[in-house]
Amino acid sequence: LAMLASVQAANAASVVDFGFESGLTGWTALGSVSHQNGPFNPTQGVRYAEFNGSSLLSKAVNLNSGDTLEFMYRFISGDVLPFNDASWFFNVDGQSTSLGSVSSVPSGDSGWKKFTWVASNNYAGPITFSLTNVGDDLFKSSWLVDGVCEVPVPASVLVFGCALLGFAGLGRRKNAA
Repeated sequence: LAMLASVQAANAASVVDFGFESGLTGWTALGSVSHQNGPFNPTQGVRYAEFNGSSLLSKAVNLNSGDTLEFMYRFISGDVLPFNDASWFFNVDGQSTSLGSVSSVPSGDSGWKKFTWVASNNYAGPITFSLTNVGDDLFKSSWLVDGVCEVPVPASVLVFGCALLGFAGLGRRKNAA
């Protein structure tokens, strides 16, 4: 048990936080992206990234197969249809996921939501967040992103797998005797 506890403690310490407490340091921003501490309460720390109008935020990451990327987001519609402003996450497999749009958030504010994505392969390259302002510049939507972090495959899973193999080996040895 002591070994399992130490593995879990080590694994918890290895979570990589890509948050915005020190601003946008280490991120590449295009358009109107800033770090804010209000008026919306951040989900982690005291600051979040805010996108206004067409804008993009990108960061290079190193992920192992099975690692999890998590973040909180909030889409705030400032437009009306047919101007379907939308927010996007581009993952390392080259797939895009829409995380909010004028048509999908009829109330105008999605509230904070959690997004989780698991890497299917090892990857070294960018993750990208984007907000597109469609068709006009009169009314702009906003997108907030907070708590971006990488959670590696838990080492406890590896320990558990080794323990199962050990028990299987003991069972075979007992049956052979």
